[in-house]
Parts: sequence; C-alpha cells; structure tokens
Amino acid sequence: MNNPGSMIDVTRFGVVVDYLQNPNAPIDMILHAKDRPTLVELARRLGEAYDCWPNSSEKIEGVVKEFISDGRLRVSALEPMGPATNARIV
Repeated sequence: MNNPGSMIDVTRFGVVVDYLQNPNAPIDMILHAKDRPTLVELARRLGEAYDCWPNSSEKIEGVVKEFISDGRLRVSALEPMGPATNARIV
C-alpha cells in the first residue's frame, strides 16, 4: 500500500449504520478516525501490522489500542470490546 490516503472513500453515515445493524455484514467493527491525517497514518500502520504474519492479529490490536488510548480513534463494534476501551466506543 504505497499511498493509504488515496484509498479513503467518502460515505454516507447511513451506510455505516446499515452495516452495523446487519448481522450478516462482512464487518464486525468500524474505526472512526479523528481526522483525515489520522486515518492515513492508521491505514499505513495497519498495513504494516497486517504484513507481520503470523503475528498480525497482535500487531493490529496494538495499533488500534494505541490510537484509541490517545483519542485519535473511536470504534463502533458489534461485540463488546472490554473495559479498557469502553470509554472510546461510539
């Protein structure tokens, strides 16, 4: 992924709501970045973490927790994420 910023698509909030209300949707969480530069950095870091197979899950979780803890990221999730992240769940 050479330029994560080029992969950002604008969407309507209703599309996001539809995904979260549909139990058959192909996603189980939506990440809400504070601003576009944060989203670009998040995409880059998640791409790097994804490439760390077989430890990609732990790396991805670490990136997400870092962004949540410093307030740059909030999450809409179908399943509870635990007490450490509840303050940042939308």
